[in-house]
Amino acid sequence: MHISAGILSSFITLLVTIGPIETAVVFAGLTAGIHRSERISLATRSVLIAAGVLLLFAVAGGTVLSLLHISLPAFRVAGGVLLFLQALTLTFSSPGLSSISEGERREAEGPGDIAVFPLAFPLIAGPGSLSAAVLVMGRTEGWTCNGFVPVT
Repeated sequence: MHISAGILSSFITLLVTIGPIETAVVFAGLTAGIHRSERISLATRSVLIAAGVLLLFAVAGGTVLSLLHISLPAFRVAGGVLLFLQALTLTFSSPGLSSISEGERREAEGPGDIAVFPLAFPLIAGPGSLSAAVLVMGRTEGWTCNGFVPVT
C-alpha cells in the first residue's frame, strides 16, 4: 500500500495537533460517572461536531483569509505568536486571577451537555488543529485521484 508523502504529513500534523491521548484522558475524567452507552453517544456527537468544524475551517479557511488579505505565512506567524502568548499566560498566571463571576462558576458546576463545549471545541477542534487544517489545505493545489497535489 502506497501512501503519498503529502497525505502522511497532513495526517501526522492533524494527529499531533488534535492530541488523541490527551483528549481521551480529559474525556475519561469528565465522564467518569456516566453510563457506558451515554459515554459512547457523547463521544460520537463530540467527534462529529469537531469533524464538521475542522472540515469547515479546512474548506473555507483559505477563502476567508484571502478575503481578509491575509497571506498564509502571515497566518503562520500570527498563530505562533498567539500560541506563545497563551503559553506564557498559562505559565505565569496565579489561581486567584480568574475573571469568572460567582454566578458563572455555579452555572459551570451544574450538570449539562458537554458534547460541544468543552469536548468538540476547544478540546478536539482547538486553535492548533483549526490552524493546522487551514495550513494543510493551504499547502495543497487541489484534489486528484491520488490524493493531494502539493504546491511547488
